Amino acid sequence: MRNGIALFTLLILLSCSSNNDDVRNGSIQTDGVITFNMDDPEYEDFIDIEELLDTVIMIPLSNEVLIGQVSKILGISDRIFVFDEQSQSVFIYNLNGDVLNVISDKGEGPGQYFKIADIDLDIRQEQLIIFDQFKSKLFYYDLDGNFIKENRFYSFARFLAYNPSDSTSFAIFNNYNELMEDQEYNLFTTNESGTLINRYFPYEGRETRRIKDNYLTRSNEELFYIGHYDNKVYKVDGNEVELKYEFDFGDRNIPKSVVHDSFDSFEGYVWYLSYFYKANDYLTFSYVYNKTFITKFANLKQGTVIHNKLTSSVLHCYAQGPVRGVLDDYFISVVNPSSFLDYIENGLYPKQEETKYYHFVDRMKEFKPEDNPVVFLFKFKSCELVHPN
Repeated sequence: MRNGIALFTLLILLSCSSNNDDVRNGSIQTDGVITFNMDDPEYEDFIDIEELLDTVIMIPLSNEVLIGQVSKILGISDRIFVFDEQSQSVFIYNLNGDVLNVISDKGEGPGQYFKIADIDLDIRQEQLIIFDQFKSKLFYYDLDGNFIKENRFYSFARFLAYNPSDSTSFAIFNNYNELMEDQEYNLFTTNESGTLINRYFPYEGRETRRIKDNYLTRSNEELFYIGHYDNKVYKVDGNEVELKYEFDFGDRNIPKSVVHDSFDSFEGYVWYLSYFYKANDYLTFSYVYNKTFITKFANLKQGTVIHNKLTSSVLHCYAQGPVRGVLDDYFISVVNPSSFLDYIENGLYPKQEETKYYHFVDRMKEFKPEDNPVVFLFKFKSCELVHPN
C-alpha cells in the first residue's frame, strides 16, 4: 500500500513539474578549471599529514540520546547537526558535544514530516531545512531546532541543497528514472517552491544510476556538484554551473564503455569520486580504486595533491574515513568508536606515542563500542608551510 501511495505521489510531482515549459538548458562554464594530476606518486612524495595540521578539536557526542547512524552532518557557527536516517531524526549539538535538541517530528499533522530525504542549512538566514520528498515540502527550523514554517516544494528530487549565492533557490539532483521522460537530466536549479529553472547533464542511459549519497556538497558558502564517473567537480552559483576541478587519473580514468556494465568491470579504474569539500586553500575528496576506498587532500595554492603516509596516527584516528563536511576553516570527520576499537583490537594501529596528536588515540581507547560517534574538527596550516610535492 505504501509503495502505491509513493508512486501516486511521484506521478503528481512529475505532472506538476513537467508542465514547466520554461526550463532552460543551462550551459557549463569551463574557464579557469584546475586539473590535478593523479598519477601514482613516488615514495619520497609521501608525507605525514600531521606535519601540515594547525589545529585539531575532538568532540565526543553526548550519549544522552543515542544515534543510529550519521547519514549527514552539517556545521554552522557553534552548532553541529546530525541527520540519522534510521530514526528519521536530526540531532543538534554544541561544540562541546552536548545535545541541545532532537528534531523528531514525524507524523501527518501540520509541521510534521513523513520521511526525511535530505537536510541542508540556509547559512544566510541561519536556518535548518528538512526536505520531505514524500510530502513535497520543506520544513524550516532555527538553529536551536524550533519549528518556523513549512513550504510546498513541487519538484521530485533525490537530493536537495540550498543555493548560498541565491537566497531563494535550490539545486536538486535526480538520477535515472524511467518515469521522468521529459526531465532526463541529473541536475536542476529551482526557486524556493521547486519550480525548475535550469537543467544540466542529460542522462546518458542507465549509467547514471545512483551510486553515491553526496552528489551535492556544500563548503560554507560554496555549493558543488560531483559528476557521475568523469572525476570532475562543478560549482553551482545561483543558476550558473562552472567546472572548477578535474582529477586526471590517466589510464585509470573509467571509460564510458564500462559504466554500462556491472561494478565488477570497474576493477582497475577509479570511480565513486565523492565527499568533496573545500576549506580555505585545501580540498579533500575520496574515490574507489581496486575495491579500496581512498581519501586525499590537495593544496589549492600549490596545485598539488597531498599523499598521506599510511603510518600517520591522524589518518587512522580521525581521518580514517572520508571527510563529512566543513565548519568555517575546519574539515569535519566522524569516527565510530566500535570501528576504531575493532581496528585497535586487530593490531592494525601503528604505535607512535611520540607524535603530536597521539593523545587522541589514547582518548578514543576509553570509549565503549556502543557510544555515540566522535566528531573531529581539523584545519591545515597556511600554505607556505606545506611540504612541496
